[in-house]
Amino acid sequence: MSAHTARAVRLLPLAALVAAGGCFATRNDVRVVQADLASFRTEQLKANADERVALANAVRTVGIAADSVRVMSNRLTSVQGDIRGGLRDVNSQLLEVQELLKQSAGRLEQLRKDQEIRANQAASVPVMPTGVPMTSADSIAMATAASTTQTGPRELLSNGRMQQSRGSWSTAREIYQDLLLNYPTSEQAPAAQLYIGQTYEGAKNMAAALPAYAVVVQKYPDSPQAPSSLYKRANILKDQGKTAEAKALLNTIITRYKGSLEFALAEDMLKNMK
Repeated sequence: MSAHTARAVRLLPLAALVAAGGCFATRNDVRVVQADLASFRTEQLKANADERVALANAVRTVGIAADSVRVMSNRLTSVQGDIRGGLRDVNSQLLEVQELLKQSAGRLEQLRKDQEIRANQAASVPVMPTGVPMTSADSIAMATAASTTQTGPRELLSNGRMQQSRGSWSTAREIYQDLLLNYPTSEQAPAAQLYIGQTYEGAKNMAAALPAYAVVVQKYPDSPQAPSSLYKRANILKDQGKTAEAKALLNTIITRYKGSLEFALAEDMLKNMK
């Protein structure tokens, strides 16, 4: 039993005695009761003050814990955002690798054919007999024969990619446009159009990149570059806060291009979009 409780118990008989008949209580008894009551009130006030301090400390502790929870929640949100951004960068790099692989096999074959063509052309160049002066017409004929090998669509695409890798966006774009102008039906045309969109995106000109990517699907809907262009457009629109438009493009990939690499990427992006 605490001192506070013991004093309260000790006061009860005296208080009862005073209540029953003041004639039986001496003045000394009354003074003792009064002193005990005063002491009781003081201890009661102190106990109440201690309880208030304890309550204030508890409230402060809860507040600190709540702040810690908010800080951890904010940090978790930030980490999740970094992870999503990193995954998007990885996905973009995978698409770049895919495009390069699509071009590599065909380019090797084209290089072999070009070597054969050059060898045949070298064998067909007329050789002037020894001691016979070469005329202007002969010089023109030989120059024409030697220059018949022109830069083809594969070489143009390769040159454009080289300029693009250097960050020379406008130069690369001009090469791709030259390819489309001179070889509009070549196998490299869809890739050239996709890369035009990439040059605009690389230059941070999203207003031009979006329609450039859209042309790929419009003109070459069955090409491997079509789902790539849809995915890149969806990425740009998502970053611009146009969630509904981005989701529509991603659903198009899922519906029309189930066998593509972008199919899985589109599903993942949709899951992460609110």
